[in-house]
Amino acid sequence: MVTKEITKELVEQQMNSTLSYFPWGGKVIAVRQNQWGEWIADCKIPGHYSRDCDGPGGHYYRMEDADCPIRQFMVLLEYHESRFGMEPWWMTRYFEAKNDKRLYTFPEEGGFFDPDAPRSPYILAKIKATIEEHPCQWELQEMWGAFSDIPINTDDEIEKPFYFWEAGTSRFEIWHWFDNLCPNGLAVDLMGETPKNS
Repeated sequence: MVTKEITKELVEQQMNSTLSYFPWGGKVIAVRQNQWGEWIADCKIPGHYSRDCDGPGGHYYRMEDADCPIRQFMVLLEYHESRFGMEPWWMTRYFEAKNDKRLYTFPEEGGFFDPDAPRSPYILAKIKATIEEHPCQWELQEMWGAFSDIPINTDDEIEKPFYFWEAGTSRFEIWHWFDNLCPNGLAVDLMGETPKNS
């Protein structure tokens, strides 16, 4: 029976299992949670995959010093129930990290929002600040269109996370954010209303 609780030991076990598939190996040396509750694993990976165009098949494995630098990853575990006779299992996803924070990954580097990426609050805040500093009309239109699919409860709160806002955020707070970034206001720029001075 697989437990659904994520523990330090489980993260270490799953990440070590993942590293065992690396052609150059690797081992977790420390696991902890950062201030946002994300799991961070320090790993030693003694070699790396390299390319030699003159070699057989064009590839070879180059082993590095066993006393290699520590690489840090943010680890996400997703529990999957038993299906088609399979045992329950954990899917492991890992992302490069530094100073206990996951690093940007494409497409986030350009300030674009990746709905499938982990919702790291510090990365969301950076992307939000980028959009606020340089608002782009087509991006705001895309976001506003996606907002129509978000369920709203009787208290006018969103029922699931939406971009930078967590479930339970007032819809009016989100409307206000869009309104502030639209040169002609939310109603004109995103809802198609005719400007009053025309």
